[in-house]
Amino acid sequence: MSAPGFQRARLRMARELAGLSQAHLAEQVGVSAAAISQFESGAARPSPETLDELGATLEVPTGFFDQPLMETHEGFFRSLRRTAVTDRRRARAVAYVAHDLAAHATGWMEQAVRELRSGEFASWTAETIQAFNDRSVRAHQLVGPEAMLDELDSAHRRLRSAVAALIDEELADPKRFGMVGAYTFLHWEHHFAELGIPT
Repeated sequence: MSAPGFQRARLRMARELAGLSQAHLAEQVGVSAAAISQFESGAARPSPETLDELGATLEVPTGFFDQPLMETHEGFFRSLRRTAVTDRRRARAVAYVAHDLAAHATGWMEQAVRELRSGEFASWTAETIQAFNDRSVRAHQLVGPEAMLDELDSAHRRLRSAVAALIDEELADPKRFGMVGAYTFLHWEHHFAELGIPT
């Protein structure tokens, strides 16, 4: 049985972030280089066992491979002629991870504003958090790098305004006070792990 939500571009991105060729990754995982090539081209999907090995070798959670990825940019280089292909590929992979992280952060800050203003706080599980992150990435798939940074900055400004607008009685509410901490940068390490960024 193949992995249900496997996104082939995610495998290539994780491999490029690790600086591995298809042949080197194949050797470490215990499959053929042709298998890695087929996984990345979409001609085949890895089994759940192989997916676990890929995640362990590339140091990303297996859920990383299920995240949607829209190829919207190639990274930025002053001179493409002078930049090695491996460096361009790694930079492109870093750009995708940064885009996803910005989409997650934007989504959570927007959620925080809604919850802080309404006083109604959602109950989150691992599954609902993952679904929320997936929706955030999909909602920002077509947003380019500069616009993504603008959205992140705008969401952060709205969150700061929402926190600043809280009155003492609202901050005395343990639930709301906890949400201020939870939604203001105290939990972002979890997102780094989800995106395969070592902490």
